[in-house]
Amino acid sequence: MAASSASTAIFYSIISLEPGLSRIGLGNILIKTAVSDIKAEYPNVKTYCTLSPVPRFRSWLESIQSSNERNLSPLNPEDLNAISQILTTDWYNDYQRSERLRFPLLRLCARYLVQEKVRGLCRDPVANFHIRNGARLEQINWLADLSILRKQESYGIMVNYLYDLEELNNNVKNYDSCGKVAASDKVL
Repeated sequence: MAASSASTAIFYSIISLEPGLSRIGLGNILIKTAVSDIKAEYPNVKTYCTLSPVPRFRSWLESIQSSNERNLSPLNPEDLNAISQILTTDWYNDYQRSERLRFPLLRLCARYLVQEKVRGLCRDPVANFHIRNGARLEQINWLADLSILRKQESYGIMVNYLYDLEELNNNVKNYDSCGKVAASDKVL
């Protein structure tokens, strides 16, 4: 497909890497500048989203498992049993086992991204960055990146954050005022 006919721009994992800059709205400026530049050069592009990692999902889930917390709603004992199989190293390559893990892990990842907070902010730093900048958690992607790093961080799960230009300000206001994470029906 010719770039001039593209309707979607996907940014791969935009995140602020410098902790000292976390309170400065550089991400918002970066996103708005990128969108403005893309709109000027490619007027057919109407959808702007990311493909982003979930860097602390696995460590969060393992901490819950090790504490024997059983309040993992909406998980049932069968789901919990399936998740215990994560400790094996080859489940990624076993279609039946990976399919048994798909829905429990996707539900837990949704809970982690939407509900788990630290001081009122998303526990996940990448989620916090995008949600703070007005994005909507659009989709959670199963086994999207099977590199060693992504398997160690998030079992290979990655997510899409959608930057709907008409919703950005409202999403920011809802997150800042009450910690509400904008998320699509596909996630919830």
